[in-house]
Amino acid sequence: MAIADGPDTETGEMRFDMLKYYQWGETAVVMSLGTERPKPGERFLCGVTDFLQRPTGNFNWPWEAVFIGTKYEDTDLIKGHVPLALDIRNVPGGPVSLYPMRDWSDKDIYTYLEDHGVTPDPTRYIKTEAGWVNNPDKSLNADFYPTCFNCVDRHAGPHVDCPKLKARISNISHLAPYEDIVFPDLGFKPIWNTTANGVEPVAPTNGAGPCYGATAPTPPASLPTTSAMTFLSYEPTLAAAVSPSVAKWAEESPAQYTNPAPKPAAPSSLAAHSA
Repeated sequence: MAIADGPDTETGEMRFDMLKYYQWGETAVVMSLGTERPKPGERFLCGVTDFLQRPTGNFNWPWEAVFIGTKYEDTDLIKGHVPLALDIRNVPGGPVSLYPMRDWSDKDIYTYLEDHGVTPDPTRYIKTEAGWVNNPDKSLNADFYPTCFNCVDRHAGPHVDCPKLKARISNISHLAPYEDIVFPDLGFKPIWNTTANGVEPVAPTNGAGPCYGATAPTPPASLPTTSAMTFLSYEPTLAAAVSPSVAKWAEESPAQYTNPAPKPAAPSSLAAHSA
């Protein structure tokens, strides 16, 4: 479990993604789940107890191939345009990733669905005079769950409001595992221009990311800096299997904030929540 952050490509407001690692042969796949800031009276997840502390385990994939619906045209609300550069992706010791819809456009998909009488999911897509578009209301979209990250928000001050405890509490973002996922062949470029944990960010090859050139934020000055941004390359070494930030989180955080499960070997693929 880890956190990714960056300015929303549409609004500029800071956005948080939940990163979940799954065993994928000899390496791992990371699933990115978007979040929304909870609205008053709305049910929400706690970024610490319901996400970073959630149970983890291992799983042996019984399949030889996995079909993934990612397209070249896809965009991510943090990474921006994520142009897919391949049709087939081989993963050492794991299922091969197949992208049969790589060359499809959003319009191609909407046209196909209409021609075959299939109505797109109304919680994700709505039809306007200009055609089908992403539903701006994400309250019913399972890929964007209301989640509070106040106490692990490294952009906030030393004290934050906790809607769960209904109290003012300390910011513990210096203990949180933040990561910037970088997969050039999948179109995921670095957004924070900084060197962390001895790893240089990979230079973008298809244009700058939404905030490339900016410096990754650090915890508030009143908090100790114990965790730096971790960059995960598309071909990381096995030595980077457990990121230093996650290890620091487990080592220094109190028991109620500890995520003791180590991650699998470094990730080999990423399935984003892009439409």
